[in-house]
Amino acid sequence: MRKKKEIVDQDRIRMVPIPEAYFHAEVIAGFLRIPAGHVLARRAFRGKLLLETLMDLPMTMTPLVAGVGLLFLLGSDPVRSVLDQVGIEMLFTPWGTILAQTLIAAPIMTRTGRAAFAAIDIRYEQAARTLGLTAGQIFFRVTLPIAVYLNISSGELGIALVCACLLIIRIPGSTAAAMDQCLLCRS
Repeated sequence: MRKKKEIVDQDRIRMVPIPEAYFHAEVIAGFLRIPAGHVLARRAFRGKLLLETLMDLPMTMTPLVAGVGLLFLLGSDPVRSVLDQVGIEMLFTPWGTILAQTLIAAPIMTRTGRAAFAAIDIRYEQAARTLGLTAGQIFFRVTLPIAVYLNISSGELGIALVCACLLIIRIPGSTAAAMDQCLLCRS
């Protein structure tokens, strides 16, 4: 009888430092928010509705379901063989935890980024263009500073999400055992 290959080396499992992983996920999602929000707010292209739908899909799932789905995706034989060939190890590592948390945070950040760029009055950019600024200068000197002020609310929302997830994990009798299983990683 053939023994099934173990996904995890049981001797090296430890808990991921959750606040640190959330911080990294928020930073990654924050950097993704700027280009994705600008493109979705200002550009029209084929497949935009499909892209928006796929980006919003993780918001329809609980973090636990999204994490388990990601675990099954990354643990499947085709995806795992590609990751092994490239030399990337995601399952039960801190990087896998950060990826799972970014999957949850990115749609929220992207939506607020898109709303911030859509709320900026085009006349500011048109006035900057008449003053001789290039498209890049307009983006970095006019559009981005205004969008940063409008995006502050999404950072506060991310912090609230982190606190809520940490409280759920700590409540006795809650889904702590299931959450602990999903947040395990190798050192």
